[in-house]
Amino acid sequence: MEFNKIYIPEIVINNIYENILDEENIIFSHINNFTFNTFRNINKYKIFRFINNNYKLFKQYLNTYKYSQIELDTIGIVSAFNIKLIKSRALYTYYDLRYIFELILKDVKFDKKMIDNEPLFFIINTIESYKTFNRFETILNINNDMLLYPLHYNFVPDNNNTWMYI
Repeated sequence: MEFNKIYIPEIVINNIYENILDEENIIFSHINNFTFNTFRNINKYKIFRFINNNYKLFKQYLNTYKYSQIELDTIGIVSAFNIKLIKSRALYTYYDLRYIFELILKDVKFDKKMIDNEPLFFIINTIESYKTFNRFETILNINNDMLLYPLHYNFVPDNNNTWMYI
């Protein structure tokens, strides 16, 4: 591959890609046509590594790549099935609903067959009922419902300095 009249072998490009951080993979893959075509699908499906683990990267990958409705539904199933719990004020435990929130904004429909957890299904239906024509209005509606407290801006999880709000 050629960069500004300098030839770089593909093995070196692959080595660079494998050794950079996940945060830099998208930027690296958009350098030129070769890197985009080579690494686009690899990057696109890395989102499964970030479900319920890294909200910042999950949101970045979800908004950068186009996913089919089947892929989004699969991501939704994995997200709901492996949902994590968050402690707040050392007494209360909440579901980490940020991933499901992002998927609902992408028009993922969660149905009873996907989720066998009745309280979680009720919470997801509540989020879906607050969805409006844009993100800002949806967040405003969510902030008025205490059932969705883990999505509020005043939610403070225990021992988590890297918490990223919706």
